[in-house]
Amino acid sequence: MADAPCWINVTQLFREGLKPFFTSFTDYGDKASTYLDCLNTLFQITQREFNMEKITGSDKSVDEV
Repeated sequence: MADAPCWINVTQLFREGLKPFFTSFTDYGDKASTYLDCLNTLFQITQREFNMEKITGSDKSVDEV
């Protein structure tokens, strides 16, 4: 799939943002905005806050965690 023109490196997306991908989709005309909207939706995951709870203690086993 790496040879597919619409295939993107998600790690690069999360590290560098959307900017490197703007020129990647210029040849797709009307679909370019759809592809970029999808990438933006995916990238916005980085903006969400997730609840993190620490589970510590010598009385906790790996199975419990």
